[in-house]
Amino acid sequence: LVFDRITREEAGRYLCTAGNEIGSVSSETITVNVQYAPINVRITAPTAPTAGEYITLRCGSQANPVENSYSWRKLCGSQSTDLREHGVEYTLTATVEVGTCDYFCTARNSLGEKESPAQRIDVQYAPTDVRVVSE
Repeated sequence: LVFDRITREEAGRYLCTAGNEIGSVSSETITVNVQYAPINVRITAPTAPTAGEYITLRCGSQANPVENSYSWRKLCGSQSTDLREHGVEYTLTATVEVGTCDYFCTARNSLGEKESPAQRIDVQYAPTDVRVVSE
C-alpha cells in the first residue's frame, strides 16, 4: 500500500493479508497517524445575551497534534484589536459595543495556524436615547 499524498481521512489502523489456495496470513496491525495544522476553526458563543451579562466565547477546531495555543482579536469597524487572552476561551461582558464588533480566534499547533470566520454577538439591550419627535 502506497500513499502518494496522504490525507487526514486516511489515518487509522492497517494490516496486510496475503493468501492463496493453501491459506492466508496477516501482518501485524500498524497505526498511521496523520498530522495536520488546525482546520474548521470556529467560535461558539451564547445566543442573544443580555447587556451586562458575562459571556464566554470558545474557540474550537480539529488538529493533530492538538492545538497548543490560541489568540483572539476583535474588529470594530476598521479598527482591529488584539485581545490579551491566549486560552481556548475568552470571557467578556456583553455590551452594546460588543454587539457591533466581529470576534475572531486563531488556533495554532506545531504545523500551522488558522483563523476562524467572524463571529458577531447579538447583544440584547433596553431602548436608549428615547425622545418624543414632533411633526
